[in-house]
Amino acid sequence: MRRAECAGMLAPYFVSEPHESRRFGRALRLDVIGGQSTVCSFSCAYCRAKQCELQPDEGWVGPAVLLGALRSALQTYSNIDHIVIAGNGEPTGHPAFGPIVEGVLGLRDRLAPDTRVAIVSNGSGLDRFEVRDALARLDVRLMKLDAGDATTFRIVSGACLSLGWLVSQLRLLGNVTLLGRFIRNGIQSIDNTSRSAIDAWLRVVAEVHPIAVQVCGRDWASRQPLVDVPGEELDAIAERVRALGIPAVVL
Repeated sequence: MRRAECAGMLAPYFVSEPHESRRFGRALRLDVIGGQSTVCSFSCAYCRAKQCELQPDEGWVGPAVLLGALRSALQTYSNIDHIVIAGNGEPTGHPAFGPIVEGVLGLRDRLAPDTRVAIVSNGSGLDRFEVRDALARLDVRLMKLDAGDATTFRIVSGACLSLGWLVSQLRLLGNVTLLGRFIRNGIQSIDNTSRSAIDAWLRVVAEVHPIAVQVCGRDWASRQPLVDVPGEELDAIAERVRALGIPAVVL
């Protein structure tokens, strides 16, 4: 049993108090991973975690515990814009992701019918039918895509899958919002902001054809020594997305 399953800690640990989010308004964040380790299939250069694990060190938190925490939160708080399925890592990695989404949607329908359910995901779980089916039922699918060529994708995202596979899966999923995070270091060994990198990224954005794109820079202190990308560069990237006929914002 994880330490957070102790009595009185369920809702505070697995569900955040309502907070104002740039992306989701007044939001509740449901952490489906729990624990202190970062459990993720990517190892992004901008990640704040010192290292990522592919499996949690103490076992996965069960759906009943997570849904009990969410039920308590929805009964306590009102006027929630979004329930955001998230985690310290990649939420679709949970082996019971499908039942969790089913339960979240059921609680939303009963207790907060005007609230939308969203996820932030790297898409690596799209090889599982139950993950694709569950994602398709969510109101907002914010999917990370930080590079458009294989080399930059490997350097920036540290992914254990091919970029071509991910792009094809995102196209099949459809109606996604893409989240592109742009970073570089002082010596350009990590850099998805060059002209060639942006051109390649725009090509795969056009191929996926999302309903919208969110462009952002580094939001936190990362484990890699990175420099901030100026706002005017992010604005220029967003403008090029808009030139494709796709809505884009800088966050």
